[in-house]
Amino acid sequence: MRSERLYEFWVLSKTLNFSRAAEQLFMNQSVLSKHIAAMEKEMNARLVQRTSHAVTLTDAGEMLARQAQEIINRCDKAERQLRRIHLTADESIRIACSLELSYSSHIRLFVQQFMARYPNSEVTFEVIPGALPEAIVEQYDLVFSPCNYISLPEFVQKTFIMSHGTYAFLPPGHPMVSRSMIPLSQLSGEFLIVPYPDELFGPYARNAQLAERSAREKLHIISAANVSSALFMVSIGQGILIGPRYLRNMALPDTFAVNILDQGCKFEEYLYCYSQNHPLAETFEREFKEEYLMKQNAAH
Repeated sequence: MRSERLYEFWVLSKTLNFSRAAEQLFMNQSVLSKHIAAMEKEMNARLVQRTSHAVTLTDAGEMLARQAQEIINRCDKAERQLRRIHLTADESIRIACSLELSYSSHIRLFVQQFMARYPNSEVTFEVIPGALPEAIVEQYDLVFSPCNYISLPEFVQKTFIMSHGTYAFLPPGHPMVSRSMIPLSQLSGEFLIVPYPDELFGPYARNAQLAERSAREKLHIISAANVSSALFMVSIGQGILIGPRYLRNMALPDTFAVNILDQGCKFEEYLYCYSQNHPLAETFEREFKEEYLMKQNAAH
């Protein structure tokens, strides 16, 4: 039995929903169903009971689910050890990261751990302070970006990391600083500062469009060259900014951050890997999925 098939079953055992499990695994639901059926045939045991209303685990499925994570961890550890043996000492990778995501603790921690595991390889990490155009995915081996690029080259792989809510960053004395949450509809009449307003796949422009619709087109949009400029403009009272939680680490101490209530107003994280003939980049992408995304699925 292949370890990736066991991982697929493990995700299904957590969600008990083929559609949700397939979404988390970035695969078609029909493909996941075929893989589970193949596992059951190989093991000569029924693992799941599926009806039109629910998915449940059989006794055999329950037993396998309890042991699955430990088995996967052992397989992954063995694979990582084998990959390290075959990596040459002079391999290197270049990683680009948006300014906001450079403040992400899970990305920073993983890069540190990866460098410790491969001390003979050179890892160059570059924080990009400006917009990240789609072409950047071919200029670096790996790119952490909040942008959901669509038309990717053949050898670029996209991994969705996570999505979380946003905050309204407010200047001192703003009437809404005492709120715990703000719906976008109540931003009517505000001056909204938007970094990279022309970025086609970026979160700032997308959230600004959502805010405009919610506020019935009664928002005043102010363009900003980058995130740092936008935060400075907020601090001197020129307007407000909608951004991810990481911006709290970049903002001045007297800038207020209040949750945006609307779930559609979000900030996403993606990892892009240009993997053509690059074993170390492929290893980084694979281990990130294994070590971070598996923990994320376990938390849910």
